[in-house]
Amino acid sequence: MYKIIGADGRQYGPVPLDQVRQWILQGRANAQTQVQPEGSSEWRSLGSLPEFADVLGSAVPPTAPVATAGAAAAAGSREAALDAVRGPAIGLKIIAVLMLVYLVLDIVTAFLPGGDDRLAGMRFGDPAIEQIIASVSGVVRVFLDILVAGLAAVILVGASRMQSLRSHSFAIVASVLAMLPCTVCCLFGLPVGIWALVVLNRPEVKTHFS
Repeated sequence: MYKIIGADGRQYGPVPLDQVRQWILQGRANAQTQVQPEGSSEWRSLGSLPEFADVLGSAVPPTAPVATAGAAAAAGSREAALDAVRGPAIGLKIIAVLMLVYLVLDIVTAFLPGGDDRLAGMRFGDPAIEQIIASVSGVVRVFLDILVAGLAAVILVGASRMQSLRSHSFAIVASVLAMLPCTVCCLFGLPVGIWALVVLNRPEVKTHFS
């Protein structure tokens, strides 16, 4: 009986000698494949074992690692999951960038003539009241700008993790935040967020998140 290390780095066996010889003939193992004979604690190359010398000489070139059909199917389904999340993840990134652009434009507008908040420019007949309103308006505007910047950052990070199938819960949060009516970007964020949530809740996608 033998244990071997496949080309995928995983350990297989114990398997009988005939099975190892068959893998060699199929090109799924070669002279460099690491093997541990039964009763030994040492890993050796197949080429160093005389019982495989004859079959190694007639083996076909290796074409694939020793792997089960289930492992191959899992790899294929992960690729399908990556393809499924790519579109909505890119959409979320675009939403985050649009929010940041909106934020920059809002800040620039504030420094232009007449760019102050309308509420701050209202006349109440009392200079003291007008000054208070102007101060509050400025604070609110700064708070909203900080809020938009924070939301954009969270959405951007969540989209990046979603695209690499990491942190499913973070990706859900980013999708929900994209739908909030905090800026004009919600017109685009709503459909993109819904799209992302639908994809994220598919079982064949959700199971591949780490």
